[in-house]
Amino acid sequence: MRARSFIAGMIGAALFAIASAFARRAGVPMDLEWLQGSLFTGAEGARGATAYVLGLIAQLAVGGLLGLIYGAILAHTPHPSLSAGAFLGLVHALVAGVLLALVPMLHPAVPEVIAAPGLLMSGRGTDASIVFVLLHVGFGMLMAALASPQAARQAAAAGGGVTG
Repeated sequence: MRARSFIAGMIGAALFAIASAFARRAGVPMDLEWLQGSLFTGAEGARGATAYVLGLIAQLAVGGLLGLIYGAILAHTPHPSLSAGAFLGLVHALVAGVLLALVPMLHPAVPEVIAAPGLLMSGRGTDASIVFVLLHVGFGMLMAALASPQAARQAAAAGGGVTG
């Protein structure tokens, strides 16, 4: 079950990154990969390809760890469902959104090179805040679909999927 949850979290993080890229193409400044990666590169490399790749790797790793947390919570939920996953995703968005407001105190490139993200990405505008919350809700729903014990049983009954 843990391997399934970790992989589901990585899949969710990858889809989160892809959706963020589409949002950027649509003009919504979703730059969480650069924000995370520039923690490793520092201010001088904050907007480069290296920062993006390191941020994407960090996002996938954190996604896997979050998949474990979601899986554990869903394992103790009487009836794990997409709505339960959406609720967990909303809670996740609120917690992560509050933590984003603290970034300027902790990040070497914020706000000098990268603008402060603000509470729920509000520093990037209303569209970014909406996309941020929706992506987290979607992540939660995906975790309910892929990482819950019910999903694992269905995959095992169908003869596929990671069941470890």
